[in-house]
Amino acid sequence: AANAAEAHKVDESAVNKARAEASAVKQRWQTAQEAIARRAVDTAEVMLWKLKGGRIRMDDWRRDGPLREMVDAVRDAEAAQDWQAMQKAIEGWHEDKPGTSHDAFQVEDSPTRNLRIAAQRVNELRLMELRQEVNETLNGIKDPASQLSQAEVRAELQRAAHIIREMLKLGWELTPAKSARLLAMLGKAQSDGGREASIARLSNAALQMMEGSPRFVFLWDQSVAELGAEFKPAIATIARGLHEHSRGALWACIAYGPAEVVQEPTRDLEHFLSSVEAHPCSAGSAALAKAFRAAKDLFKLDQKEEHPADEQRVIIHITRGSPEGSKEAHKAFRVLQELGVMVVSIGVGKDAKVESLMKSASAGLVFKVETSSLVSFFQDAFKDVTRVLKASKSKGPDEILQLLENSS
Repeated sequence: AANAAEAHKVDESAVNKARAEASAVKQRWQTAQEAIARRAVDTAEVMLWKLKGGRIRMDDWRRDGPLREMVDAVRDAEAAQDWQAMQKAIEGWHEDKPGTSHDAFQVEDSPTRNLRIAAQRVNELRLMELRQEVNETLNGIKDPASQLSQAEVRAELQRAAHIIREMLKLGWELTPAKSARLLAMLGKAQSDGGREASIARLSNAALQMMEGSPRFVFLWDQSVAELGAEFKPAIATIARGLHEHSRGALWACIAYGPAEVVQEPTRDLEHFLSSVEAHPCSAGSAALAKAFRAAKDLFKLDQKEEHPADEQRVIIHITRGSPEGSKEAHKAFRVLQELGVMVVSIGVGKDAKVESLMKSASAGLVFKVETSSLVSFFQDAFKDVTRVLKASKSKGPDEILQLLENSS
């Protein structure tokens, strides 16, 4: 076009300007293609962005080509939550000037922007997968229904340690609270079974209950008046043990058989314990479903009330036997479960049926305790909590993981 203009005696300065612009376009195009060939996303995108905005227009690069293919592959991987597909989508792509800003990178389908997001999301998605894997491993250990042998428990702890090491490489933090839970698991692996294993399992559950901002609701079976009275010291022992290591906890209590609110949610532990002690035990139908529904109301989950992001909702159910209307109780429990409520069930005495209680409690959180050792059982569990918390603060992540790996 410049040569034709020159032949038609067009002003020489205009011809030279057109030639310079054409030369710049050619150079930018070549730079863009070279950058694409060596997979330098930022350089390629900036050059193509300049070409698109110039007086000499180029085809829209976003319609096809390697850059477009990379963006599409990243989005497909995000939709599938597949870190491996996302890693493959950005494999080989890099930035010549990492972290620099440019107008080209502001649009949603910017390849550079998508590369940066994908590089971060690969780690996030990988971490999500590993977290789920380690949680499943640890839940299998603490669930008595899994009936793992000591050797199998130790092997699972070693597997968990390996997964956690991978998580640490991705930026996950093994806090003292998480370390304490791992040490409690280790206690279960090293126990001789029976009461000792139950104590280790309960101390692990207590550590989980105390995370964040806990809200505790005690459900107390008062359908047999004399046994209901014996539960009061146990409730006090549990509450004091939880209070020692938790922050900002709310305490509430419902006695059922029949269902009665003994104490609305309060942060005053002593007031809570006084209400429990002063409550006169009745004797009636042990309808657990009604108690579960009353507990849900105390959590105020249906109301437009702000709840802390780290709120932990826990029901501690103490009973002397099997609940009446177990199907209704299970149905009410499922509602609580869907709302993220943890339900711990403690069956007291020879009449407590673990199989029945398991249907209305969170996985691995059913305990059977003899009436004569009820208080001492909880005292020993919270001594174990104190022990592992103290140990977790004095040991670094590598030392904790070595203990798990050497558990055999």
